[in-house]
Amino acid sequence: MRKSDLRRLVAEYVSLRQAKNNTKYGKKLGELERRYFHETGRNIADELYRQESTTSKSEDVP
Repeated sequence: MRKSDLRRLVAEYVSLRQAKNNTKYGKKLGELERRYFHETGRNIADELYRQESTTSKSEDVP
């Protein structure tokens, strides 16, 4: 899987997580999580949390 495909997968995951009716998309979220893990060997939720924490730290430092 190419890097652009991974970015697209993450973008779809984030948009579904932000959806108001999260229970409706539970199965699709599970499929995306499994696909990301299969391709990278890492958990997508952990990766997103790590990205948010590093960007928030860099914004705080002048």
